[in-house]
Amino acid sequence: MTPTGVWACSCEAEKDKPAPDLIEAPADADGFHGMDGLCWDGKGWVEYTPPPDSCTALQGRLALGQTFCEQVTLMLPNMDWSARQAWEYATTWHRKSPLLVDLAKAFNMSPEQVDGLFRLAVTLDV
Repeated sequence: MTPTGVWACSCEAEKDKPAPDLIEAPADADGFHGMDGLCWDGKGWVEYTPPPDSCTALQGRLALGQTFCEQVTLMLPNMDWSARQAWEYATTWHRKSPLLVDLAKAFNMSPEQVDGLFRLAVTLDV
């Protein structure tokens, strides 16, 4: 980052991106998705709404649906004690919790699918 708060990229992969050579820096360190509301889509910066960091466990289960939740219930005997406790008793689900990261991997869920589930979950009122 330059002292003026502008990100300059000179890597080979970036040469195909349109001018200007200097692009305003996003707020986060990785420079792709940020709390600043911008996301690089391969051509330029577009508006981006970060997914929620958490939802209630009930909202999460409703977003996942009955079939998915039943599959997790069948997996419970094979989970370690802390994972079983988290699934059964947590009142809040956090996106980056070990349980949810492991479940996303077990069900081959992409980061975009997890984002979509959290976005849906927080809209569900009961």
